[in-house]
Order: sequence, then structure tokens, then C-alpha cells
Amino acid sequence: TPGGGDMTATPVITPGTGVYTTPQSVTITCSTAGATIYYTTDGTNPVLTSSVYSAPISVTGSTTIKAMAVAPGMDPSYVATAVYTYPVVLQSVTALRQAPADNTTIYQLNAEVYLSFQQAFRNQKYFQDDQAGFLVDDQAGVITTPLNVGDGVEGLVGKLSEYGGMIQFIPTSNTF
Repeated sequence: TPGGGDMTATPVITPGTGVYTTPQSVTITCSTAGATIYYTTDGTNPVLTSSVYSAPISVTGSTTIKAMAVAPGMDPSYVATAVYTYPVVLQSVTALRQAPADNTTIYQLNAEVYLSFQQAFRNQKYFQDDQAGFLVDDQAGVITTPLNVGDGVEGLVGKLSEYGGMIQFIPTSNTF
């Protein structure tokens, strides 16, 4: 226990860590009465000279918020962290196929694509537009919206990876 005294409660950041496609209004609360909350938006740990939380924080792009609380006569809280990830927006399947398949970057495809094939094995689907196509490997079953061959969707969100020389799209949300 740091300092051996009573510890200020760890702040709660709402909404929490996630992938978002719309602006978020982030609130930070602390259950310790009279606590002052200090925060940063650059991923560094807050200190007593950091910004003091007084109103919701507007998050519109990839951001890491860290917060700690301090109350009179108590030890500072642990640092709370929330990571907001916004996808790289791409406007065509061709641009998607040219993007790095690093299995880390999250992409949002803002082009209408059509389902041309699907199978139960790994919940695989093949989407295409009039220029190119790509395989969706949805082993985790992230896409839960029922789709039929010929259905058009827009706004697929996920990561790109490579397997056996083939680029595959791994969905991270059922958003489209």
C-alpha cells in the first residue's frame, strides 16, 4: 500500500477503452468525497500539475486518457487508463488491399461492398466492389448480422492480416 495510509479511490473513466467511430463525451468520476481528479490526454501519467477534470472531455480521434485522484489526508489513487481507438477510414476495396496488413491497425471501409460468397468454416465471407475483393476471416463470430449472397454493406471495421500470402480482413465489430 503506497504510503500506508488510506488511499483515494481509483477514478472511473466512462465510456471505457474501445474502438469508436463517432465522437465520445468522456466523463471521469471518483467515489472518494472531496477528491480532485487530474488527467492527461497524451498517454502520460498525470501529476499534480496536470489538467484538473471539471467537465466531460470530447474525444474525436485516437486518444489515451489517464486519470488519478487526490483527496486531502489520503494517498493518491492508482492511475486509471482508457484508450480510444478510431479506425483509419478507407474509401475503396483497392485502398484496403494496399493498406498495411499488420494485424494491429483498425480500418473502416466506407465503401459499399457486396457479399459474393460465405461459408460456415471460420465464418468466412468474401466481399467485393466493382474493382477488387477481399476475404473476411471471422473465426470469432464478430459479424452477427445475418447476410445473404448479394447483400451490400458499408462501414466494415476490422484489422488486416496475411495468411499464406493472402490478405484477410478480421472484423473487430458488427458495425456497418
